[in-house]
Amino acid sequence: MSQPVDNLHDAILLGIQLDWGTGLATVTLRTWDAGKVDILVRDCTSVVLPRQGPWGRSSSVSSVSFVNNDSTKGLTIAMQSGDTLEIHGHTADPTSAKPG
Repeated sequence: MSQPVDNLHDAILLGIQLDWGTGLATVTLRTWDAGKVDILVRDCTSVVLPRQGPWGRSSSVSSVSFVNNDSTKGLTIAMQSGDTLEIHGHTADPTSAKPG
């Protein structure tokens, strides 16, 4: 099951940080209405970050969805470059999307 997050279309991806020791992944976005937003994925198990840009270079987000299946939880970010970023972990919750 995938749950899209409202108001992140056209947000700018500022960075993704992974604390290897704790497994905490922090996705930092800048939105036009809320400013800087951090989304947390705890106990990260997998990170896929292609930067191939099949539609051209872009730091803008097309959509963000939270995945919450029995076997996996995580975050999928569709970029306006055509790349799809995936971060999986033990917990990923849309409520962690908060101003940084």
